[in-house]
Amino acid sequence: MPADYHWPIRHCAVRLAQNPKTLERVQVPAKRKVKFKAGRVMKQRVEKLIPAK
Repeated sequence: MPADYHWPIRHCAVRLAQNPKTLERVQVPAKRKVKFKAGRVMKQRVEKLIPAK
């Protein structure tokens, strides 16, 4: 059975964030994130196991 999912890599740009305690603005560096994405067959199998309410 072929894998019915994939793990795309998302690129996040540099952004500014704020420390809630000190209100200091800090720069968050750019990074890459991995995201799980289910395929059509996997979604259908899960729907059979757990029907929507």
